[in-house]
Amino acid sequence: MQGQIIQLESDGGKKAFELLMMFDDNNSQYAAFSEIENDEGIVIMKMIEEDGEYIFETIESELKAQELFVKFLSLWETEEEDD
Repeated sequence: MQGQIIQLESDGGKKAFELLMMFDDNNSQYAAFSEIENDEGIVIMKMIEEDGEYIFETIESELKAQELFVKFLSLWETEEEDD
């Protein structure tokens, strides 16, 4: 699934995001995305599986979002070192 382009609804419209990585944290799954048209950074969303499809949910807690971003960076750097 990594590298896949996914259309997500944002601010009333659809935007294209590239899936960078999926990872686990405390028995929950998260996905890190980069917006295709606007290189403004990384978006991390919680993955929830419903009826065999994933639904992506925003992270409400700023503290949790920061913790997940730090974990993503650590995993991303480790992955790049392995390549």
